[in-house]
Amino acid sequence: MTQPSTQQAMDITLDPTPKSWASLVQGHNTSDRAKRLREQLGLSTNKPIIMAGHQAQLWHPGILAKLFAAKSLADRVGAELAWLVVDMDNNDALSLRVPARVGEGPMQDVLVDFVPPAKRGVKKPTGLTDAVAPAAIDLGAGAKPATDGIAHRLELIYEALTRHAGEASVARQVTRALFEMLRDVIETPKVVYPSDFMKTEFFDEIRSLASEDPGGFAGGFNDAVDCVADSGVAKVSLPSEELPMWRIDERGRRQRARAGDARGHETLLPGGLLMSGMMRAAGCDLFIHGTGGRSYEPINDKWLTPILGQGLAPFTTATATLHMDFGDEGTVSQQEARNARWRAHHARHQPSMLGEEQLQSRKMELVGEIDALPRRSKARDTKYAEMQGLLGEMRRAHSGEIDELEREAGLTERRAAEHRLRTDRTWSCALHEPSRLAELAKAIDDAMGA
Repeated sequence: MTQPSTQQAMDITLDPTPKSWASLVQGHNTSDRAKRLREQLGLSTNKPIIMAGHQAQLWHPGILAKLFAAKSLADRVGAELAWLVVDMDNNDALSLRVPARVGEGPMQDVLVDFVPPAKRGVKKPTGLTDAVAPAAIDLGAGAKPATDGIAHRLELIYEALTRHAGEASVARQVTRALFEMLRDVIETPKVVYPSDFMKTEFFDEIRSLASEDPGGFAGGFNDAVDCVADSGVAKVSLPSEELPMWRIDERGRRQRARAGDARGHETLLPGGLLMSGMMRAAGCDLFIHGTGGRSYEPINDKWLTPILGQGLAPFTTATATLHMDFGDEGTVSQQEARNARWRAHHARHQPSMLGEEQLQSRKMELVGEIDALPRRSKARDTKYAEMQGLLGEMRRAHSGEIDELEREAGLTERRAAEHRLRTDRTWSCALHEPSRLAELAKAIDDAMGA
């Protein structure tokens, strides 16, 4: 479905039809397992919980759409809103792509890394990586943000990360900073971190299930992966007793966990599927995925439901495309660029394009006379020189118009070359103006109430 914007269309995906979402929240899970997990994670135990989430990073508006949808639904059904930070991932939480220019050149895709060089080392899960005082913004020699608005937002990001440099992990640092950036658009939800799961009774139960029957636990996982086509999920290796979990080694790196690790005292974290499955089993009453999660989440229903002896909370899908507002005429096609270049070139040779019809007629007469004269003859050269003189006078008389056509051609070619960046949906939501994000929030809320 598409919702209008004052700047351009924004594409919103809500699946299934949003009017059915409220009916999916059938009260809330009051089992002992759910009560204990929610207590241990600081979640409400007396109302339903609507949950969505993503990796710890400065994510794009498509991810924010999940939060907007979750907020809209939570308000409608009287539920608590929760955000799950996937902090067992080892993604670059403090890297940010920024649209930039060098002088008047075309827009570039520049990567800003806020991690100081001295702090770049072994890749660990973001929940186990120390927060840092961010490195100064560096776009490279001569490069500047593509607009003043983006430059301002980039400075705000740096300041927010600096204020939260004392957090316990980089995952918490970037999450707190981002929600601070979004405070004028949406209230900060209850935030849950999987690195806290290892302290819960439910995760102890999962470890026991994996250690007591690794063949059934991991084998059931593989069977479920086989049943869900095109999920993109890799199976675990049964001969080596791999588990869909992570073990943290002595250097803080992720390694695939094995059955023996679950029996011992190793530091384990849930894999991505196990994490969302645990939340659907006990941590929430509806989970909102993006389009990727829509593909792989059915694995949990086939895998965890028989292992845990209970059904899982339903899940839905929400995402959106919101293009950056660059404050100008926007993107153009390659054909438009070719047309602009054609006009700039031909205006120098076709007087009629500049309103000089009589000169155009005289030029065409000279072209005919030149064609009628012998090649390499002095008379032909004389006529050709006369035609060039006529065009030269026209160019001098209309130099301003010709220069403007050249400028327009260059600008149009640049914008055509920038098409990929101008239509990129993955610029961080922190780089968008809050008013644009508020438009997206309203469009989603309107759709949820339709």
